[in-house]
Amino acid sequence: MGLIFGVALLLVSVGTIGVGWAINERYDKNIKRADLLGDIPTTVRTDDSGDAYDPQESGIVGPLNFLVLGSDSRTADPTVQADTVGERSDTIMLIHVAADLQSAYVVSIPRDSYVDVPAGGAWQGGKNKINSAFSFGGAPLAAKAVYELTGLPLDGAVVVDFNGVRTMVNAVGGVRVCTTYEVRSIHTSRVWKAGCNHMGGDSALDFMRQRYNVPGSDFGRIHNQQLVLQSLLSRAVSRGTLTNPLRFDAFLRAATNSITVDDNMNVQALALALRHLRPENMTFATLPHTSDSLWTPYGTAVGVDEKAAAAMFTAISEDRLPEWQATRTAKTTSLAQDDTAKPRLLPTN
Repeated sequence: MGLIFGVALLLVSVGTIGVGWAINERYDKNIKRADLLGDIPTTVRTDDSGDAYDPQESGIVGPLNFLVLGSDSRTADPTVQADTVGERSDTIMLIHVAADLQSAYVVSIPRDSYVDVPAGGAWQGGKNKINSAFSFGGAPLAAKAVYELTGLPLDGAVVVDFNGVRTMVNAVGGVRVCTTYEVRSIHTSRVWKAGCNHMGGDSALDFMRQRYNVPGSDFGRIHNQQLVLQSLLSRAVSRGTLTNPLRFDAFLRAATNSITVDDNMNVQALALALRHLRPENMTFATLPHTSDSLWTPYGTAVGVDEKAAAAMFTAISEDRLPEWQATRTAKTTSLAQDDTAKPRLLPTN
């Protein structure tokens, strides 16, 4: 199973670090590094004179796009190939940070999305579930599959250890997660009632892994992950964490110990650039889809709404995702209220 979003990467940036040296001098050594992007295109920027832009000299500018993969991999190196289901990236997210570096969109890509997966390892290439890419070719092949799906160059990538969420949640004293439905764990005897529940690390991890006793199956699991993330973000920037040196230190150590970043990512500069990004300015979305029960040779999968997805990724490339989201929401509302409309699949977002 995977983790929620690039929790550790953004949590060490989202309002928690006032100056970049805090990451560099004390926590940078905890962060593992590897070639996560392989040979896919990365974002190229030019300065006013037309020369290549050097973020090392001029600082980071937006907009930015990051890939986040969550994994329960038993292999320490996320670039190592593996052929077991346990090595698949069960959480795949694209993070778009707006040009002002003060707001962000987190787009979840369902792990069973049926897409073109490039050749890699024992895989010859062709249609498959997107999370199989990590199994066949590690993070670089997963990044290539996401690039071919989105057409978006990336500014970096992060692999997050799913189990790290347990330590992060415990470090901030637990999280308060509110849900409109009851969830019963298939792994333990835990039951989370409809309403608000306080969760420690073990409970939060268990909650995020549920997909069978939640509405929408894997989409429900994605929603639950987002609920935990939102609460964890809020707790991380709360006064109770920021003003408690021991808790703050434990949280940052847990966060930085849980991630592997691409070789070319400057975490110190990124933490400084994103210091004004706040949890309330983060919006969650899911890749548009037409079906969550598409039959394939690899079992049931999620059918991608190619037209809507293309529009979403174009909006991201043009840094106008809020406008796209508003238009799509308005369309959904209009269709739902139109009694004369013929039966059709409504937009999923």
